[in-house]
Amino acid sequence: MKPSFQVCMHSFVCKLCRMQQSGVDVSMKIPTQASSGWEHFVIDGTHYLVVANFFSGLTRQINSEVFKWTGSQFESFQLIPTKGASDWEHFSINGTHFLAVANFFTDTTYTTNSAIFRWNGTQFTSFQLIPTKGAVDWEHFIINHVHFLAVANSETDETDQLDSEIFNWTGEQFVSFQTIPTKRAHHFQQFVINNTQYLVVGSVSGSSFAEVQVSGVLKWNGTQFVPHQLLPTQGARDWEHF
Repeated sequence: MKPSFQVCMHSFVCKLCRMQQSGVDVSMKIPTQASSGWEHFVIDGTHYLVVANFFSGLTRQINSEVFKWTGSQFESFQLIPTKGASDWEHFSINGTHFLAVANFFTDTTYTTNSAIFRWNGTQFTSFQLIPTKGAVDWEHFIINHVHFLAVANSETDETDQLDSEIFNWTGEQFVSFQTIPTKRAHHFQQFVINNTQYLVVGSVSGSSFAEVQVSGVLKWNGTQFVPHQLLPTQGARDWEHF
């Protein structure tokens, strides 16, 4: 049985666990800063991991980190400045690799820029800043050969009822395509049923996680996403289609 790996998150140390036929063992420990997410991707046959570092204990304006697989372990490859990083999304367009980070909080405000980085052949460099509000998730998807990014905006300094946003690729950059009314959005998941595109958003709202909240399924109508179905949830932070 070929070994596989899983990253297990803890407060300030993450464990890379190797799953083998005999069981699971801790392959290595990676120091992090209250990490909120990991993303795996491959460039030219080389495996990478990038961690979203959220909080140092003093500030959220800290570096997140890219790790590179050496053949036996992951080693630090690149530091990227972030602001309360909540999520990374890797995608490629016409063979060019990109990373998008969702920046949640600057220490003083939720209204900040999230960022897209582009691979230049040796490392990731700043490509585009996207204005966001308490961003916690990015979702990349393709419809009719057009690339889209959806960001889950969770809150501002005044409210948690605000628009999340979908951006489309023009060939040179991402531009605003559609806004989606959400309430403390935490996650987007795109999926396809019988050639029809859907987006589901997970919403966390209310004064208690015990309260029944509403998450929503959106359906592509050929030109944009429209409401399709409301789903009662309780503190929904993630969706997975299978």
